[in-house]
Amino acid sequence: MKMRLALSCFCIFILTTTLTSSQESAQNEEKTVSNNTKQAKTKGLTMDILKVILPLLTAGAAWFFKGRLEELRAMEEKLMAERREIYLTLLQPFIILFANPAKMEENEKEMSEMVLSPEYMKTLMQFNLMASDAAINSFNEFSQQAFHAAGGKEIIKSYSTMMLEMRKSLGNKRTKLNNWDMLRAKITDIEEYIKEEHS
Repeated sequence: MKMRLALSCFCIFILTTTLTSSQESAQNEEKTVSNNTKQAKTKGLTMDILKVILPLLTAGAAWFFKGRLEELRAMEEKLMAERREIYLTLLQPFIILFANPAKMEENEKEMSEMVLSPEYMKTLMQFNLMASDAAINSFNEFSQQAFHAAGGKEIIKSYSTMMLEMRKSLGNKRTKLNNWDMLRAKITDIEEYIKEEHS
């Protein structure tokens, strides 16, 4: 009798444990399905948001960089225009000097007055601030030769080099012209200078 009772109790325990485990498994499966569904919904929502945001971010970045490039281009064009005016003003005394060789003495006097004027000194300061390194160096070389009364060939070569460097700094960096090409229209016997340089 006791054996039957014990056996019955054991069977009831096993059955109860099995049912409890089954219920727990079912609940766990429901939770897993629910979590997977939530994750799928969250992922889908995230993708939908990205589909909306990414094009906006791309368009915004393109607009920003385009605006920045246009701003830089405008600044560069303004700098070129200012450099051009400075170069022309800086070269004005030499234009006067070489304009009429028959009046060289008169031209030298006018040139000296212009070079010593406050306006010209202001232009020279602007040149040192805004010109390219190569243009400044070539102008300094030309000025030193002029101060020390260098020979005609040397000062003409220096002048032509200065003109070429100014041309390059105005956006013609890849120019195929050389320094002598800058003066071909002004010097009739320029080929003689070139031959002497290469001899």
